[in-house]
Amino acid sequence: MRVAKDADLITQIMGRMVRTPLARRILTDETLNSVHCILPKFDAAAVDAIAARFEEGDADNLTGGTRIIKDPITYKHNPFLTANPAPATPPSPAPATDGGGPSDADLEAWYGGDPEPAADDTAASGQMSTSVSSGTAVAPASTDTPAPSPALGGGADGADLFNQGETQTLTTDAPQDVFGVIRSLPSYTIPRRTLRGPVARLYALATLLAGEHDGHQLLPYAPTQATNELLSVISTRKENLQAAGEWDKMLEQAGQTHLFERNVAFGTKTEKVNETDTKIALDTRGIKMLMDRARSTLPQGLANAYVNKVAPNDDDVIDAMLETIALASDAEIVKEINVRANHLIEQWFLKFDSAITRLSPMDQERFDRIKRESDRPLRTSVTIPDQRDEQAEGDPYDKHLISDENGKFRVSLQKWEKHILETELAHGAVAWYRNPNSGRHALQIPYTTSSGIKGMVPDFVFIHEVGGSLVPSLIDPHGTHLADAVDKLKGLAKYTAQHGDTYQRVQSIALVDGKYLMLNHKNPEVRDSILAFPGTASAELFRQHGTEY
Repeated sequence: MRVAKDADLITQIMGRMVRTPLARRILTDETLNSVHCILPKFDAAAVDAIAARFEEGDADNLTGGTRIIKDPITYKHNPFLTANPAPATPPSPAPATDGGGPSDADLEAWYGGDPEPAADDTAASGQMSTSVSSGTAVAPASTDTPAPSPALGGGADGADLFNQGETQTLTTDAPQDVFGVIRSLPSYTIPRRTLRGPVARLYALATLLAGEHDGHQLLPYAPTQATNELLSVISTRKENLQAAGEWDKMLEQAGQTHLFERNVAFGTKTEKVNETDTKIALDTRGIKMLMDRARSTLPQGLANAYVNKVAPNDDDVIDAMLETIALASDAEIVKEINVRANHLIEQWFLKFDSAITRLSPMDQERFDRIKRESDRPLRTSVTIPDQRDEQAEGDPYDKHLISDENGKFRVSLQKWEKHILETELAHGAVAWYRNPNSGRHALQIPYTTSSGIKGMVPDFVFIHEVGGSLVPSLIDPHGTHLADAVDKLKGLAKYTAQHGDTYQRVQSIALVDGKYLMLNHKNPEVRDSILAFPGTASAELFRQHGTEY
């Protein structure tokens, strides 16, 4: 209840209130990620200015991205959307369409044929509400031959962004309700700028797999298996060096140091310089010093594990250390270890992805943190928040997955976005989902730009009942004015080529020359044209290959 008018004081107080609670995310309840500031005697104009800075960020102290909510409304799972394939309609109708919707022929094309059943530094941003009144067991090493991880973005055109094999399936059960449909959709993590090394990521993943989740372990001996896999790489490298005739020299050098001496004689007619190079055998202290360096090269206890493996008794420890020092000096061994670590990470995610989706949202986020540290996107799933606070503004709509107690969800939309939403609702959508900008609740699709991999979030997912089944459609109102508009279209085209069978429709829609034009990404010819397009003006793609929406 203190009075505050000074801008610096208000900045300090609000900064402390917001920064501490938002230091980490709590995925099970969005309320725990919010800060409610009740400041009745603070200067209203100063508070508004500071709140705007939290949203925009600055180059010095604020990272930006914090959502500011002054008139909050709490949304939960829509009570009118049940497990019934045809959810009950809320008492009041959706806003009327403003015209320009699809014809009966369009609808027949939309729904013609039953589809096959449906088979992620980007942590969610903070949110602030402001109210102002003025194992020891031995696991066997894998015998699989590791394949090198694709390069960042899969090459210049990012063709391999989604090329992760047909076995990477999140769930095999057809969703029976609209919430299950959204959760089953393939999403991707977007790589962070700051990455841990592959070995550190492998052991972090192994620890999670071996840990208990509701009393169950996904892979009890994962850390031991990871160690055995990497030790096999080290042993194989030693054998290759022996076969190449290089090992004996490396081992000899590992146990020696060089003393270089230069003697210069002054005061004579002819200056004499004598240089000598003396090899000195390392003592125990010197070996231990070099062993410390080897531990840095072979991290996560690999150096010590290799010594334990090759030293059956205490008398062999020094020799084992010298072997480890020699191997750590090899330029190729770190590359080979990283390749195997990345390979094992991808194997484990492929094997346990379905099981991971059944864990709690908090546990799923722990796994996703490791995925986001990959050098390329990895498959994940979408979670729907149990509760979320939003600004009470915009038009109310029915059938959204999260809503107030009356089944209403408020949203402010651009003209073309509003047209698409009302058109889809008017033509039989039983539910829809407004895709958030980022985080675990967003369906994210990677795309490549000149500056690396980024993530796009299509605005809408609509769910229709087709042939007695619930099927999703991915509809993205496309902004042709954006600098990366063509890159996003290419990213969506590649995503559709990999996951198109999951959806009834995948479409980008733009207002071009006064008309709503649609690019049908499920049409292979349209996809090929998008991927081959050399220009930067996405409106040209709509003019050349779009049809009326």
